[in-house]
Amino acid sequence: MGFAFAELGKYNETLKAFENAAKIGPEDLFSRIYRGIALICIREYGAALEAF
Repeated sequence: MGFAFAELGKYNETLKAFENAAKIGPEDLFSRIYRGIALICIREYGAALEAF
């Protein structure tokens, strides 16, 4: 879902989707990475740094 939202430019929804993915599979590093990228897209640079 996160990628679909990103393609539509809906980055807040993208962020929520990857946050949910991280809760479901906390060992999955990709959901953290994509969460950080979504944070960059919504200009939350400090939070993005923490995400990485």
